[in-house]
Amino acid sequence: MFEKLINLIFGCSHPERHHSALPFTQDGKSYRVCLKCGTPIGFSLEDFEYITPGYRRRKRREAART
Repeated sequence: MFEKLINLIFGCSHPERHHSALPFTQDGKSYRVCLKCGTPIGFSLEDFEYITPGYRRRKRREAART
């Protein structure tokens, strides 16, 4: 209980070891869940990478080259 309150106030760093083993897909979006705080984290099934701002920038650059 106390840990959830701390995560609510300060946020969770979502360490890799606390993520669910398999990505889930719902309504066309894939994600993995942080088992520590329950937050869904975007996940790309094409590249098997987390969807972060850096991932999105790289995808835009790749699309612009073609």
